[in-house]
Amino acid sequence: MTTAASEFRASGRSRRIVDALAAAWKQMRMLYRVLLLVRFNLLLGVIGGLVLLLNDQAQDVLRALGESPDARIGWFAVGVIGTAILAWWSARVMFYFRFRNPASRPDVFKTLKEHLPRALGAAALLLPSAALLKASLSYSPWLSAGSRALVVLSACFAAVAVLFVYVTMRRRVWLSIDERDRPSNLRSLAELERRAWVPLALTAVGGFVLMISIAYCAVWLGPLMGTAAVAFFAAIGLLPVGTLIVYLGNRRDLPVVTMVLLWAGCCTYLVDNHMVRLSAEATSHDAAAPDAPSGPPNADLGAYLESWLEARAPAAGDTVPLFIVAAEGGGIRAAYWTALVLGELEDRSGGAFSRYLFAISGVSGGSLGAAVFASLVANENAGLGPLDCASSSAAGTGTMRGRAQRVLERDFLAPTVAVMLFPDMLQQFIPIGFLNDRAVALETSWENAWSACEEGERFTRPIDSLYTPGEWNGTPLLFLNSTVVETGQRLVMAPVRIDEPTFSEALDGRAVLGPRVPLSTAVHNSARFTYVSPAGTVRRLDRTSADGSAEWIRLVDGGYFENSGAVTAAEILRAVRQRAETLADRARVRPVVIHISNDPETTAAEDLLERRKWLNQIVAPVKALYNARQARGFQARETLARDGVVHVHFRLCSHPNGAVSRKQPLPLGWTLSSLARQEMHRQLGLESDASEMRAIARLNRNNIDRVMALLAAPEAISADSNPWACPADEA
Repeated sequence: MTTAASEFRASGRSRRIVDALAAAWKQMRMLYRVLLLVRFNLLLGVIGGLVLLLNDQAQDVLRALGESPDARIGWFAVGVIGTAILAWWSARVMFYFRFRNPASRPDVFKTLKEHLPRALGAAALLLPSAALLKASLSYSPWLSAGSRALVVLSACFAAVAVLFVYVTMRRRVWLSIDERDRPSNLRSLAELERRAWVPLALTAVGGFVLMISIAYCAVWLGPLMGTAAVAFFAAIGLLPVGTLIVYLGNRRDLPVVTMVLLWAGCCTYLVDNHMVRLSAEATSHDAAAPDAPSGPPNADLGAYLESWLEARAPAAGDTVPLFIVAAEGGGIRAAYWTALVLGELEDRSGGAFSRYLFAISGVSGGSLGAAVFASLVANENAGLGPLDCASSSAAGTGTMRGRAQRVLERDFLAPTVAVMLFPDMLQQFIPIGFLNDRAVALETSWENAWSACEEGERFTRPIDSLYTPGEWNGTPLLFLNSTVVETGQRLVMAPVRIDEPTFSEALDGRAVLGPRVPLSTAVHNSARFTYVSPAGTVRRLDRTSADGSAEWIRLVDGGYFENSGAVTAAEILRAVRQRAETLADRARVRPVVIHISNDPETTAAEDLLERRKWLNQIVAPVKALYNARQARGFQARETLARDGVVHVHFRLCSHPNGAVSRKQPLPLGWTLSSLARQEMHRQLGLESDASEMRAIARLNRNNIDRVMALLAAPEAISADSNPWACPADEA
């Protein structure tokens, strides 16, 4: 009897536990359905929060905002507060309607529906506040001039968030609105009061007007507003549209989001507004057949070498240093670091370095830095000087380094993001191409930055304009590396012929694209890194398909093939050595390879190893594809370093004082804060005396001294290489 009673009680407890779990599961499902009603607001908030708090480039954008307090802070504040108000109001309006979803009944999670909209609005204020506070922690000391504005702005947003919650809770009392007058169980938009839908409609119209304005004025409007403000104004424009899409989906019980995405897929299939510009006048949405290639064909690399040696006028038996630079990719970080290193070498040598710099192989941002430096050298040789950059903070317009800084310190991200979030997004839903894409915005930004600070329209003119065909005119040869999506090959834009056997399995950019491609576009074809820039579509001019139709290819960042630039540099080195043997009666050419890497993390292959194997069978193939790209770079640079040539390696480190030091802000993107630029200056040893230099600064300064010694006595320097790992400071 006792046993039976115990079993009965145990079974009763089991049933109660099961019933409780079932009830909890039912509540969770209903909660999920409530959240589905405002899913667009939630999704936008989660994505925005992750970007603000975890993305290095977003953090650096906020740092730049605090370093130069101007109208951008006002735009940013308006964007954040406007996003908060709209996030609250659009969620509130969604809870007014009654859909087939049972969670839309007013009595379901009534308290949650009352407070969730204002929580979303408050989150839109608190997330930027937290991101600003995190960005301020990068400065040492903390409340220095750079971080003070960030801390104040963070505190202001936090205070506004508290005020926002209070006002939204008390507004009905202050306005004498009866709680019973709140709309509920509405069946359609026609039943919605005007005061509820008018703000959303006006916001949508305002977003469309801003979209059109950015489509035609992004290059000046984007930097005026700032990247952070542009992103929040995009959120303001998207919230009413996204809310309407969610409403229609709930109202008609249709997968409206899926239908919208399918429509966008059809439009992008029919229209490609990401065409590569084949001339400065071209657009990204015009697929008209380009002009046939014209002008003299590219000269052979050997002809340039002979002309280069003749310009040196060496005596028989002399040793002449010949520098080949491999400039690694990495967005504006790579561009600024490459130009900083090359500019400092030029200034320290009194202009002698560029006379012995034969070629630069660039990838991604390294291509931009190389192009800026080569264009400055061309200006110097042509007697063209700097202009007055009123907005520039770089000191020393008389130095090559200062002139390069003035061009590259600008905000290239704002116009790119502005076009990405407004015109580019609109174009995805219209089956007629009529808007230029973000690629054109970025290229135009580079062109304008150059034209504002330097004479000569170098970036709007073709790469050929920097050179005299077949003759050395003092400008180092640029080799800008891109990747072809369809074949995985390199496409190299250069003033020399890119063909076998000198360059293995590489396409000649001048033959494929024609001779009129602006330098800005040639650089960008090398710097189209994932999603920030679109893949560029181009019709090949050098061949057609077997059926006589045009052959189309797409170009992406050169780093997809290999990010160091060392593969092309090694081919140039091999060709130089072979040709130099035939010129030995004139002088002995001593090649010197300068590798400019900028990845601040340790890049030794063994440091990429990891023990964790989370979701190994899913993640392993993706990791293998990505790491194989890095391994090609390791292999190419090690081959260069062991090829019996003098090898000089300039690099950046995220922990320049050793593993225990605070990580330095060196983001990957298209804008840099003053803090990031100053860190690069410190790591090159430009802002401290010898007693205060960190280990990485001492290494880079020693490399500068080594290059100066090579210019003075090339035969006296041993052919060794620098370490790849970041050095640790002495105890």
